[in-house]
Amino acid sequence: MAYNFNTFSTIFLISNIIALPLVEVITAFGIINIIVGFIYINLAKIIAVFTNILLQLLILVTKLSSEIPYSNLIIKTPNPVFIIVYYILILFIPVFFFMKQHRLHILKHIPKKKLLIISAVIIFTLSAVNITYYSIPGDLKIDFIDVRSAVMQL
Repeated sequence: MAYNFNTFSTIFLISNIIALPLVEVITAFGIINIIVGFIYINLAKIIAVFTNILLQLLILVTKLSSEIPYSNLIIKTPNPVFIIVYYILILFIPVFFFMKQHRLHILKHIPKKKLLIISAVIIFTLSAVNITYYSIPGDLKIDFIDVRSAVMQL
C-alpha cells in the first residue's frame, strides 16, 4: 500500500483479523449460492439474503475501521532499498524459526522468542523510520482536474 497508494494503515492487523474470516464465509456462501442457483432458485435467494447480511457487516467493519483517527497515514513512496530489506526480513523469519538446519551458527544459541522479538523490533523500527523519514513535506502541491467541467466546455 505504501509504495503504490502512498498510505500506511496503522490498524491493518486488527481490521484484517476481523475482516478475513468474514470474507472466507462470504466467498463460501457465494460459491454455494451459484451452485444452488442452477438447481433451485428460491433456495439461492434465501442464501443470498444471508450473504448480503454478511457483506453489509463487512462494509460496516471497513467503514468503522477507516473512520478511526490516524488509521491511515499518508507517506511518500518508500525507497526501494527499504522495501527489499523489509521483505527479506519477513521472508526469512520462517527460516530462522522453523528450519534448524538453515539457521546461522550465531542464531542457534539465541532462543526463538528472543529472535521473534528482535525481528519484530527491526520490522517496526524500519516502518517507523519509513513513516517519519519519508513523510510528505510541507511544500506538497496537489493539483485536481475536474473532468465534468472539461466535458461541459466541449
